[in-house]
Amino acid sequence: MDFYQTIALVIAVLGGVPGIILIIRTVYRKTFVRLYFDEKQSLVCQIDSDNERINNKYCFLFYSLSLIGHGDRPTTPKDVKFEVKKGKQWVKADKVNLRTHRVGGVESCAILSNGVDTVVIMNWHNFAPSNDPLIYGKPLTMSMAFCLDLGLDEIKECKYMRFFIEDYFGKKYKKKLKIKPRYFQAVEKNLKVLDRASLPSNLSQI
Repeated sequence: MDFYQTIALVIAVLGGVPGIILIIRTVYRKTFVRLYFDEKQSLVCQIDSDNERINNKYCFLFYSLSLIGHGDRPTTPKDVKFEVKKGKQWVKADKVNLRTHRVGGVESCAILSNGVDTVVIMNWHNFAPSNDPLIYGKPLTMSMAFCLDLGLDEIKECKYMRFFIEDYFGKKYKKKLKIKPRYFQAVEKNLKVLDRASLPSNLSQI
């Protein structure tokens, strides 16, 4: 408790309304993190990976996730975790740093393909912990992929998902959201996200 909070507490105890107001304002302005993402650029698909542990699993892709800090004290995100709710239980997902490729002179492109159609997601930037704190009004924006040990039908039965943002002090902030039917458009077209060191020969010229 700092000097001003101590003075406010004394005034409040003595019956002073200004002290109560100051204490309420101090609590209200506590530090927290808000998460925003673009639903139109979020999807579920299979992953085609060099890593056998995750190859052919289903994953959520979030192209644009933004973290915004609020409050009087800065906070620095250390990690972002993701879960889906299956029945009454929350199922944890594994974070994946997707391999990206250079396409048309643009670095860091994530690629989805079904062997016929190809989708290029430009400027895919995997989340990386930073020592720079979040500044109010200046979001930290990144892309993230999370793989699940669930089949497609099981994922479609899940109604909710949630994110956990953890800072370097061990404090966690969470956000719960509904899983939208639109997220499954890519998987219905059999599109897979490529997580490979080199592209297949039929895609090497894109």
